[in-house]
Amino acid sequence: MASSSSPNGSSFSPLGFALVLTVFFVAGSAMSLLIWGTLSDFMAGRPVEGGLFLLALAVLGVFVGFAWLMARYLQSRLPWE
Repeated sequence: MASSSSPNGSSFSPLGFALVLTVFFVAGSAMSLLIWGTLSDFMAGRPVEGGLFLLALAVLGVFVGFAWLMARYLQSRLPWE
């Protein structure tokens, strides 16, 4: 498998890139499902258990951190100039 070297010295692997994207999309979609469902019920005025609401808020924080790490990974691996 051929890999090209970027200006900052890191190598780009299409297989590794696809694997990272797959993990991000699978984990992110599971987190989004929990967050969306819980906050949707809350905003619609339906009763939501306090523990589930707090869990959804915590998962929202994890999702934001996960997206930030994904952005850092993309910035380090892809040549931008």
